Formats: sequence, C-alpha cells, structure tokens
Amino acid sequence: MPKNITECYAKLDEALTLEPQVAAKAKKLRDDIDEVLKDHGWMETSLLQGSYGRKTMYPPLKDVDLVIVLPESLSHYRSDPKGPAKVIAGFRLAIESSQKFSGVRFDLDDRPAHALQLTFPGVPFTFDLVPAFESGNPNWLYIADRDEERWDEKSDVRALRNKVMARNVLTGGVWVRQVRQSKHALRQVPAVKALVCGLLVESLAYDAVTKAMSPQKAAEAIFAQGAKVLGRSYSGLALDDLTAKWTPEQRAQVVAFYTDRHRLAIEALKLEADDPVAASLTWAQVFGSAFPEVQETLAERVARTNRLGGGTTSTGVLTTSPRVRAASPPARPWRAT
Repeated sequence: MPKNITECYAKLDEALTLEPQVAAKAKKLRDDIDEVLKDHGWMETSLLQGSYGRKTMYPPLKDVDLVIVLPESLSHYRSDPKGPAKVIAGFRLAIESSQKFSGVRFDLDDRPAHALQLTFPGVPFTFDLVPAFESGNPNWLYIADRDEERWDEKSDVRALRNKVMARNVLTGGVWVRQVRQSKHALRQVPAVKALVCGLLVESLAYDAVTKAMSPQKAAEAIFAQGAKVLGRSYSGLALDDLTAKWTPEQRAQVVAFYTDRHRLAIEALKLEADDPVAASLTWAQVFGSAFPEVQETLAERVARTNRLGGGTTSTGVLTTSPRVRAASPPARPWRAT
C-alpha cells in the first residue's frame, strides 16, 4: 500500500495506462491493416492521430484513428468529387479480400465523414481509417470528406504529434501521463467533462508544464492554467477556438471546475509535508477512487495527533497539518479512527 503521495500517484498512473494486451492487440491490427493496404496499392505510409496516437488516452480504449497517406500515383482522386468515396470503397474491398480480418464490419457504430470505421469481432475498440494526401508541407495533410465530396480539409496531425512528442521528451517522458491524470480529473464531474475535449486538456498541459516536475505540481499548474485562460476564447494547440460552442453559463461552469481543483491542489501540496494521509484524501477529491489513501498505522496517527493537535481542511478532511487546517479548540486533539 502507498506510504507517500509519490507512491499514490504511481498507482494512479498505473490505473490510467492501457493494459499491455490491449495495446498489443491494437498494434497487431494496425500492422495488419498497413500490410494489406500497402499490398493493394492504397498506402504510402500511415500515422496514428488522436489521443491514442499521442499516448494521452486513458483506458478503456474505444477507437484508434489511423491516417492512411495515399501514394502519389492515386493523385487523380484529388480532382474527382467522388474521390473520397472511391478511396474508402477501395479500402473496404482490400480489407474484405484479406484473410486477416474475418468477420470485420464497416461503419457499424458510426459513418464518419472523414474515415472508414472498422469493427472486429471480440475487439472492444474500433479503427477509423482516414484517407489523406500529402499537401507539400510536411506538417500538413489533405483529409478526405466523403460527405462534402472534397479533400480540402487540412490536418496538422504531424505538427501536433511532433509538438507533443517534443514536450514529453523535454519533461523526462512524464508529460503524457500527467495529461492522462488531468483528463481523468474531469471524469469526476461528467457535466464538465462533456464540455471539455481532450485536445483542450492537452493544450492546457502544453502551456503549463514546460519542464520536468512532479505530478502533484503538474496537476496544480494545469488546473491554474485552466482557471486563468478559459474565461475567454482559447485555441491552445488547435487551429480554432476550442471553447467556441460554450454558452456563458457553460464557460462559467468550466472555469469554476478548474478554479476549485486548483484550490484543492494547492491545499494538497501544503498538506503533503506534514500530513500525507490528509493530502491523499484531498487528492482523492480531485481524482476519485483511483487515487489511493496513504497508509499510516493507528499508532503513528495517534502519536502525530497527540503531538500536533488536529483540525480540518477547507473540505472537512481531518488533518494534523497546521498549514491548512481550520481553527479548532487546542484542548483536545481529535482521535484517529
């Protein structure tokens, strides 16, 4: 059981990491798809996009977005209004003719404008195959739109991927984990989570976490950034305003969430030095039951309480820390239970 906040965060990180067997299955399917489309002349190269591709997705894995960059030999489809639909039909025919994908179904749960959705028997996640052409700029791709019958939907998937990879390296490889944690905090308030897209959270983290830091301090910095910038339009890593659809009431709701979580994070950081048990309980108010409680023996708790006295934090957590507790009568310390 965790004995300090660092160990608690390690447990949280473990809970928010995709299971190895799921990651292995996704990789195997991606490799098979690449092989089949390449053999049939439909693919020059491919790249993952979305939170799974940027490694900021927490479990369960629901979908994998795979961009299929078409070879130059198929460039005639660029000028054909039916080109996107024809390319997607070509993908489907290649997949259906392969022996690798028995029972695969197409566009079962959704019919994305920009992709062909694949659903595999016994696999709990889908693949979306997104046809694309090179644009001449290495950071940009032209993405198909079969509904609008065009290819002029530009995507900066490479530029975004490269920014995230560079930031993760700069922070010692922990940035993507800290993003997952911040996304998970939103799950504790479904009404707010419904308003805040994953790229917005990644953008806040990109702005706030610019060097290696502990997950505790990263969480505090990300919540502070949200409280600071989301009261107005905010594009972050995106090309357009990520908050454009919010009503004033919804914006206020999101800002209130980040302000409150920032306050809890500050309180938990202050508690950590004197009372890691209370600190863990405060972090659990941010992250829910996935954040475990620091374990302390009854004897240790009683000894600390008798020595320091007791009180409560702003949210009613019992604590021996003098840094954040509310005033309480000093005559009789509270008893550990």
